[in-house]
Amino acid sequence: MIILVSFPRSGSSWVQKYVNKYNTINYNAKDLYDYFGRKVEGTFYQKIDFLNTGRKLGQEYSVKYFTYHEPVNTQWFKDFYKGSTIIKLNRNDKYRAFLSYIAQYETGWRFHNPKKIGDVNLFSKVCKELIAPEEAMKEWFERYKSFVEYNDYVEEWVYEELTHKYLCNKLNISNVDIRDSYSSINYEERIININEVKKYFENAIRSI
Repeated sequence: MIILVSFPRSGSSWVQKYVNKYNTINYNAKDLYDYFGRKVEGTFYQKIDFLNTGRKLGQEYSVKYFTYHEPVNTQWFKDFYKGSTIIKLNRNDKYRAFLSYIAQYETGWRFHNPKKIGDVNLFSKVCKELIAPEEAMKEWFERYKSFVEYNDYVEEWVYEELTHKYLCNKLNISNVDIRDSYSSINYEERIININEVKKYFENAIRSI
C-alpha cells in the first residue's frame, strides 16, 4: 500500500484522495481518512487494534497520517507498514501553510478546505479581522518540528509540483473525478497582527 505522511495545510487532503483510489484498486482498502485526528473518537490503542483486527480479517484501510500523530514514531507503525511505500508530502511555501493553519485555528476549523465558491464565501465571513494568538503559532512550530525530523519514508512529494495528471500517471489510476487543488485565499489581509505574525515566523523558522 501507499501511506501518506504529511503536515497540516500541505495539500494532504487533496493528495490522499488519489492515494485512496490507488489503495482501493490494488488492495481493496477502505478509506479511513484522518483516522488518528481528534475528530475520530477512540484511544490510540483502540484505533490500532481496529487496524490490526481488520488486517487479520483480510481488510486493509487507507489512512492519512500527520507526523505528530501518536502512531507515526512507534514500532507498531514500522512493523504494520513494513513493505508499504511511505510517502512524505512536503510543501515549499511554509509561510502560507503557517498562515493557513493559524487562520483555521482561530476560526475553529469550520471550513477545513474551502474550494467551491460558496464555501470560500462562507469562510470569508468568519475569516476576517483575526488576531492570531501566540499559542497557535507556537503549536504550528512544535508540530512542524516533528515533520522536519521525520525521515523514515521511501519517497518525498512536493505539493507545488503535483497535478491531477501527474498523480494519475504516477499511481496508474484513471477516472478520478478530483479537481486540481488551488490556493486563492489571501490570509495576510485577514490577520490584524500580521506584522507580529511575520516576525514570529521568521525568527522561529530559522531555529529549526
